[in-house]
Amino acid sequence: MARVGARRLSPAVRGLPFGLVVAGTALVGVATALAAVRLPATPGEARLAEAAVAAVGPARAAPVTVGLDQLAARVQLSTYAELTGAFPRHVTALAGARELALLACASLLLALLALVRSLGVRPPAALLVLSVLAVCPPAVAALARFGPGLLGVTWLTVGAALLARLRPGLRMIGLPAVVVGVVSAPVLAVPLLVIAAALLVAERVQRGPLLLAVAVPVSVAPLALLMPPAGGSAVPALVVVTVLGAFVLVDDVVTRLVRRSPRIRGRVLGGVGVVAAVAAVLVLLPVPSGLSRARPVVPAAPGPAGPLGSATGPDARAIAPAAESSLLGALLADNPNLRAPDGVRVLLRTGAADDRPLAVLISLAARGPVTVADLPPVPGDDPGVLRRRAVLVGIDAPAREWLAAQRPPYQPTVSTTGDETVVTWPVPGPGA
Repeated sequence: MARVGARRLSPAVRGLPFGLVVAGTALVGVATALAAVRLPATPGEARLAEAAVAAVGPARAAPVTVGLDQLAARVQLSTYAELTGAFPRHVTALAGARELALLACASLLLALLALVRSLGVRPPAALLVLSVLAVCPPAVAALARFGPGLLGVTWLTVGAALLARLRPGLRMIGLPAVVVGVVSAPVLAVPLLVIAAALLVAERVQRGPLLLAVAVPVSVAPLALLMPPAGGSAVPALVVVTVLGAFVLVDDVVTRLVRRSPRIRGRVLGGVGVVAAVAAVLVLLPVPSGLSRARPVVPAAPGPAGPLGSATGPDARAIAPAAESSLLGALLADNPNLRAPDGVRVLLRTGAADDRPLAVLISLAARGPVTVADLPPVPGDDPGVLRRRAVLVGIDAPAREWLAAQRPPYQPTVSTTGDETVVTWPVPGPGA
């Protein structure tokens, strides 16, 4: 009788459970999009963006080399930017890279939806796992930042979803996707081999779901502890395989609970609904908990008693705490008063500039717009030395006098040619 009643259900009612899974997937997508516009760039992410900008328009930035394990990601980003105009459409190259990251994340989530159906995971189990994923800041951050790991795991997941289908044509498309995934992030070849071995063993012992749910995340976890960039590439893969493992494990628990008593079914659905509702509220809040990265407020230099150019004016030591150059660079790059090309912003975010020019420029930008045309290396400096020269455009006489009035070690050499002002700081001393 129950089966006859189930057959009489309308298609809309029968599709409602899977529709809830789609809503959970959209919730993860919203959380990822919010994180993409709020999280600062990692050094590797900024370097990839800088390299892609240099590849698309060599005149916009100096050539940047990346390692072999990042080359495929750089090629994909530069190709995407050239075909879609991603870089010109955004203020920074990072935003263009994050656009491709969100596109990859959307493809990844669609592939996970397909795997949910192929694995026969119950909608309540899938919805519960997706809701927890949406409010897990480290996992969301791993899916929001551009890098080889995200591209690699996206290609692999799409390939797995296609290979899980019964149609031979889709399987033929899945194999190249898997190959591109390994090329994008070579470190992911290890979990791919583990999955293949686990599938072979699972077929013999007939314990496939549980074996995969445990073996695969355990095999990827040590890779995430490696030094960057290999370790960073493994983090998105760890998130995905953990989600897949959670799908299987939670589905097994839900199945056993439902078999014990039909009354538990309603409680399970109610509990999953509450978790999903709470996750939606947390994600859609103006400032989701954990997703926005609090940045320290760098105080502006104290206002001078006289005009800006007075010799007793402010010096940059008031805003130069013992912080990393990457933090000061991110603060300057995000300053709305900064006018700079993408190449300069990438250098700032990667921590490639000395903290003395960063502190001085932050103080200068606190008073009004500042145009930084370039952060060129000083001739004779080793390639690894932090940039200590800045080319400013449109700086007036009072601002130049203010720069020259800084006290050591923040006092630069100032030279002006036409509309350009070049400020150079000396090589730091041993105790600097």
